[in-house]
Amino acid sequence: MQAAVFYAQDSISHREVCLKVYDGASRRAAAKREASVLRLLGGETAPVLYDAFVEGDRTILVIEFADHQYSDLATFSRARAAASPYRGIASGLSTIATRAVALRLLQCADKLHDKGLVHNDLKPAHFLRFGGDWKLIDYDATAARRQAPSPPLGRHVRDTSTTRPVRPCSRRGRRATPTGTPARRSTRRQRFCR
Repeated sequence: MQAAVFYAQDSISHREVCLKVYDGASRRAAAKREASVLRLLGGETAPVLYDAFVEGDRTILVIEFADHQYSDLATFSRARAAASPYRGIASGLSTIATRAVALRLLQCADKLHDKGLVHNDLKPAHFLRFGGDWKLIDYDATAARRQAPSPPLGRHVRDTSTTRPVRPCSRRGRRATPTGTPARRSTRRQRFCR
């Protein structure tokens, strides 16, 4: 069972908010997980969490409200493609705009991975625009990563500390010559197995 999402207006600050309501005690763990991830990410690549509270058997999260028009990535891409005279996957976006959106989506996932978490339901409908900026939503199914954190985006220098260790060469691949002396290794083997 998924959480219900409602539009509301804060009576004190008069800002638009999203109410995400989790019904039942069985969904309380998912609500707590999402609230803790939203607090951890702090609003840069995820919506801002204004408040979280329990009311009876319901857990309610008060979250930043997304933009109204073409708010999710799937709808945005379809609308831009329909308006374009060209056909294709990214026909409605220029190359520069496509790269900017793709980089922002990677930054959202990378920020989550830097915190040691993985989003288990990554899809275009879970990227929404908040104030014109793309953010990742729906963190109730996140899980802890089992690997070391990924290197930062945009890094072109190879970091040898995060690469997997090189497997030692085995001596089984050597052939014996008729005289009993081992055959010479190939050039590639010499390059990588010293």
